[in-house]
Amino acid sequence: MSPTGRRWTISHDFSFVFGGAELVTKVMSEALLPDADVTVLAGDDSVTAQLGSRTRQLLSTRLTADNYRYLLPAYPSLLARQPVIEGDILASSYAFSHHLQCTGRKIVYCHSPFRQIWSAAEEVQSSGLVPRLALEMFGGRLRAADLRAASSAHQYVATSMAVKRRIEDYYGRRDVPLIPPPLDLPELHPSGVTTDSERDGLLWAGRVIEPYKKLALLVETMRSLPDLTLTVAGDGRDLPAIKANAPDNVRFVGWLSKHDLYQEYSRAKVLVFPSEDDFGISAVEAQAFGTPVVAYGHGGALDTVEDDLNGLFFRSQTVDDLREAIRRAMKRQWAHECIAAKVRENYGTRRFLRQMRELLDESPSSQYVA
Repeated sequence: MSPTGRRWTISHDFSFVFGGAELVTKVMSEALLPDADVTVLAGDDSVTAQLGSRTRQLLSTRLTADNYRYLLPAYPSLLARQPVIEGDILASSYAFSHHLQCTGRKIVYCHSPFRQIWSAAEEVQSSGLVPRLALEMFGGRLRAADLRAASSAHQYVATSMAVKRRIEDYYGRRDVPLIPPPLDLPELHPSGVTTDSERDGLLWAGRVIEPYKKLALLVETMRSLPDLTLTVAGDGRDLPAIKANAPDNVRFVGWLSKHDLYQEYSRAKVLVFPSEDDFGISAVEAQAFGTPVVAYGHGGALDTVEDDLNGLFFRSQTVDDLREAIRRAMKRQWAHECIAAKVRENYGTRRFLRQMRELLDESPSSQYVA
């Protein structure tokens, strides 16, 4: 039994790369609900193994990072045929994991309502012919199924104000608490945050999914910044195309271990965050090492970056605007110690666990009615 005295299952969407959503599920399974089973819709074994010892894949193990999008219209009906789960569900959801049904409460920790069917027209156009046609043909049906799944939840939780607004707009939900995701950070070195004189260059970190992450925009911007260097830490389906067209001042280091990524954060002058993310965990992680952020002034960055204090915003996703913001950030003298202290206070794992435990204990037992 869990600390709440109830039987819990943690449900998670697709897990082919270990990213921010996977970190949330890992913390949930290891520290929040250590007795819970973890159900992943599909994923890579090496990734799902990191989500907890009680993890299982629900759908076919033949689903891969290359083919799982082709079944997009079928997932609501596939999940509707699954046995009802005994007890309560805590869904860590950005796609379909909140569709699963249970005999108890269903609480959805929402990274975002499924972007591809609600808000991400640009991403849909770049996702390949088959997924694009499927969304054009079945988008209305998928949205209707998503609304039904949302209405069966007793409680929604948002990761950021941007996600909270989407939940309100798409699902008509009100009274949605905001609990930012946890940061799994080591203690700072006894010598403290790296000083400005010890830092060099720009950093981008994340999974390479275009055009969502706007890495191609950043790489193109580097052509007009020949005196600066950019380190790209991450991997993903669109990395080969970006590498093939990158200028010489862009260095690709692949997907790094946490230790190596933290080293990159601590060495960088500035982290560049050019996308409109739901939350944007790399922007917060970088700040935990005292690194300021140049961020697109929309989405989750509005919750985590304060203009002129721990970073700078640029207002349009163009080479000219991004280049100007980078130039201004590189000229500034930043208070690295203050940047690190504030984010470590506001985004620690202990804070996340405390807020989630309070929510699980207090969440209503009656079904939500829109």
